[in-house]
Amino acid sequence: MNLKSILGRAPVALLAAALVAGCDPDIAPPFTIEEPGAVEGLAFFDADEDGVFDPSDGDYALSGVQVQFRVRGTNQLLAGGTVTSDAQGRFLVGNLPAGTHDAFIVPGTLPAGVLVCSNPLQVTVEPGVTRFFRLQTRGGCLVFIDVAENQPPNSVVVVRGIVTAAPNQLRAGGDYTYIQDATGGIRIFGSSLAGMGIEVGDRLEVSGTIGLFNDDLQISNPTVRSLTKDFGSVAPQATTTGAIAAAGPTPRAPLQGRLVKVSRAQVTGAFGAGGLNNRNAIINDGSGATQIRFESGVYADPSTLPATYPVGKCFDITGVVGNFRGAGQIFPRTRADVVEVPCS
Repeated sequence: MNLKSILGRAPVALLAAALVAGCDPDIAPPFTIEEPGAVEGLAFFDADEDGVFDPSDGDYALSGVQVQFRVRGTNQLLAGGTVTSDAQGRFLVGNLPAGTHDAFIVPGTLPAGVLVCSNPLQVTVEPGVTRFFRLQTRGGCLVFIDVAENQPPNSVVVVRGIVTAAPNQLRAGGDYTYIQDATGGIRIFGSSLAGMGIEVGDRLEVSGTIGLFNDDLQISNPTVRSLTKDFGSVAPQATTTGAIAAAGPTPRAPLQGRLVKVSRAQVTGAFGAGGLNNRNAIINDGSGATQIRFESGVYADPSTLPATYPVGKCFDITGVVGNFRGAGQIFPRTRADVVEVPCS
């Protein structure tokens, strides 16, 4: 029997196997093309924090900023991956492997007062492509209120919280606004917020300078970064007049700047009596005396206060906590924040 007759009877699969077994082709192993990529960047200070480099808005290029491209999630430098921005803030690094890497900005090469709010930043390199990388820096980064309160005086801080006292509620002219987050509350001082339609329950993100005014902490020279309308309400924290008084000498006490409520506080010292300002009176719920103060946004004319809140009467009072030169105070935001109740 010849080979032809044998193969003619063989199944197709057997025939294929025989043919493959009988050949020895030069089959190359699988391969990939790993063409490197490049990153071209611009380091700049973003004065108005809009993410766009525009010198007419006060933005300016940063020279001498060092960027290290590292293996993602490690401190391992990529070969040739260190670069420094030139006088125009530009930098270019080539021959980077394709993939997502960490771009670490060396903090010591940033000018004083200039920050990157996330470090390292991630950059994806594509084969054969020059990727543009915008290195945006700012004067401050978003932090919790209690962190902002502990920054050195005159530091630029960025905070976000729910509005508990809107502009024009407390003071005529609208230069007092209070916000609160999970860690605390603080006053924003600046009349620029008055015309923005900010209301209680909005969420406000603002940057400004942290400092003390008559021993009360506040953020001055504010710039609104974002405003979310009707975000939610903050329930006042139950406290006592004694606790407000105890917090008075400590500007960074957790109670300072918070929205609170005291119950059955009796007026024990008349408005303007005993050396008090005519907008201030002494109240006491039995835990210790503190001050209540009505600002000009609540009562333009304080002459009516002694008759409206006479000595001996008791009230449930909602307001924000502050102090004046160490004396604890509660600031009602509206007249509705003070409700007369039986003293017993």
